[in-house]
Amino acid sequence: MTSAIVLVAAERTAMPTLGNELALVEGVAEAYSVGGEWDFVAIVRVDQAEGLSTVVSSEIGQLPGVVRTHTMVAFESFGRG
Repeated sequence: MTSAIVLVAAERTAMPTLGNELALVEGVAEAYSVGGEWDFVAIVRVDQAEGLSTVVSSEIGQLPGVVRTHTMVAFESFGRG
């Protein structure tokens, strides 16, 4: 399993609906609205690393209102779960 954190900048007009749209994308495990430089964070989990480009570029990047994304691939996971 490959995990990635995708930061999403959005047009202001997309703010009310983009969170739900992100959450519906196949491969997005969680989506959050956040404050600061970025508007949303999507946690992506795919079986194969090659699937990240499809989820990020072809799916998330093509959603109406997405201005830009920044993807960070996770190397290790820490925590209780």
